[in-house]
Amino acid sequence: MQKTTRRLNAYKLVLIIITLVFLVFMLSGITLSFDNNIGLKQVDAIVFNVGDLAINYIDGNKIDLKYPTKKKYEYSFSVTNTGSNKVYYAIYLKDASVVKENIKYHLLDDNKKELKKEKLKNGENLLQSVITIEPNTTDRYTLVIDNKRNRTDIKGLITIENESINKNTLQDLILSDNYFNTNSKTEIGKKAIEDEGLIKTTDDYGTSYYFRGNVSNNHLLINNKAFRIIRINGDGTIRAIFDEGDSLEAAFNTNEDENVENLALLEKSTIINILNAWSKDNLGDYEDLLVASSFCSDKDFSTIRENKKYSSTHERTVSNNYTLKCFTTSYLSKVGFISADEVILAGGSTEEENVDYYLYNSNIEGNTWTMSSNSISEDNTLEMFTLTNTGLITSNAINIPLHLRPVINISSSAIAKGEGTEQNPYLIVK
Repeated sequence: MQKTTRRLNAYKLVLIIITLVFLVFMLSGITLSFDNNIGLKQVDAIVFNVGDLAINYIDGNKIDLKYPTKKKYEYSFSVTNTGSNKVYYAIYLKDASVVKENIKYHLLDDNKKELKKEKLKNGENLLQSVITIEPNTTDRYTLVIDNKRNRTDIKGLITIENESINKNTLQDLILSDNYFNTNSKTEIGKKAIEDEGLIKTTDDYGTSYYFRGNVSNNHLLINNKAFRIIRINGDGTIRAIFDEGDSLEAAFNTNEDENVENLALLEKSTIINILNAWSKDNLGDYEDLLVASSFCSDKDFSTIRENKKYSSTHERTVSNNYTLKCFTTSYLSKVGFISADEVILAGGSTEEENVDYYLYNSNIEGNTWTMSSNSISEDNTLEMFTLTNTGLITSNAINIPLHLRPVINISSSAIAKGEGTEQNPYLIVK
């Protein structure tokens, strides 16, 4: 009897042990399933072909982290050009959804070099603007979601877009995104603080369109450099001004000339070489999309008052007669400066500061050069119009080092995408 009881007890003990082992196994399975849901990369790779691009999302392209506990999550992917021509593509994290604002992402290249680090925002995140990839080449990336144990749901879709398929020109996009007016809402010469949009006028090449006031849809990104579009020229080319703070300073001209008026010419200045070097250093492969167009220099100082000579540009500021046409000396160049007329048409003034129009940028310190001459003093000192960091038109002697805001002239055939907003700027995609 005792033996039978002992056997039954042993049998029960074995059953209990087997049950416990089974429960542990089941719980482990549930935990593994849950961990898969929060970011363990046990998913099949996804391969897409978009034109000549073969895109391999090695860890999948969908981010769906529910109540994540890990410090970071990594997603690797590659882009291969299978064609015979170079292709352009951009990297996005789309349809992003995150509750907390302090979640960051890092985009790393194949050598683990950090290409970008930003806070993750809801909606569309541009990880890299247009990238050039040569034939038979593969680019590899890793996207790191820096969670820092915030335990908040994070969602998104890694997306590679083949920009070479897009056929919209930058001019087409600007004109399709904007209604244009033939007159400004406010008096030209007075500061413009409203969004007055796109205004139709004429220049030396024909019909031109310029932005005026506190516009928000003229943002342009080239080689990850920020610009604001000034106008569409009459020949269809686009003029845009650099919109980032830069420590680069230079005098407009340190040359000497027996005819002081010649020192106002961009082609005779010392700053033109600095502008050309800046273009090569900052625009990279995109420099070949710049084309020469007319930049107007004013060497007409025929008005004399109280032993001081004034330029024809200065006289237009007195009479409020502004124009995009050049009645003096034009210089064909791919890069230059904004003219005083363009500043005033954009919403600037010689009388009032303006921090509420698109040319104002709080990150740009000090005065910046324009193309336009102002006056020659009795001691033969030439002054050019300049733009202050408070949006006012003033003037400075040409031999004083000032900040540079280069203006570039973009080909009418440049292909682009985007909406021109700060969140979704126009992107040149060749």
